[in-house]
Amino acid sequence: MLSLKPASAKVVPCKICQQSSTLFGLVDFNRNCQIPGGVKLPLTGTPVYYRRCDACGFLFTDAFDDWSQEDFKTHIYNDDYHAVDPGYVLTRPRDNAAVVQQVFGVHKMILRVLDYGGGNDVLCSQLRAAGFPVATTYDPFVPEYANAPEGKFNLVTCFETLEHMPDPLKGIGAIVEYLAGPVFDAGAAAGLRQAWHELVVCRPAQWPHFVVQPRCTRERLAFARLPNQIV
Repeated sequence: MLSLKPASAKVVPCKICQQSSTLFGLVDFNRNCQIPGGVKLPLTGTPVYYRRCDACGFLFTDAFDDWSQEDFKTHIYNDDYHAVDPGYVLTRPRDNAAVVQQVFGVHKMILRVLDYGGGNDVLCSQLRAAGFPVATTYDPFVPEYANAPEGKFNLVTCFETLEHMPDPLKGIGAIVEYLAGPVFDAGAAAGLRQAWHELVVCRPAQWPHFVVQPRCTRERLAFARLPNQIV
């Protein structure tokens, strides 16, 4: 049974900077991203309210704060997820692997790579085929790759995962635990910096995500809240 945290008009602390966040808008629970080839789901009549921080602009919902991992597996990251996001299966992880190879391929023999939230291992399988000696996928919502990886990694990639975390600081903290050195922010590498900035600007197509991060929010994350450097 679908059950969300009741919405409240009260001001609540921002999940990033703890400043005041007020109600900003709402979408239907079945509002999914506008992805070519994806299925458009029927309305459920269940509203999901979003808040926006008055200080850093962070846009988020607290509707799922009480959900367990099993709730997410049942209602969102289930066997039908690929129907609304067909690019998740092959196209995007393959393209992301090409980016990692382009940026870090020259150093591949000394790298231990962890793809956090890596889905079906397509990205890491591409890296291993390209000669990366260690490329490991970890994704708690994919049974085959849900076991926590062992050891530390000197390159951690995290594509299209942060916006799915109801508690982004806790999620990033979990990623940092696997690091043997500075964090690699995949969206800021090489020529992708501008594309990343455009991606996280609040717009309707992004509302199905739990959080949307404007640039000022990411700067607070990088330089004020985390113990490790993000490059």
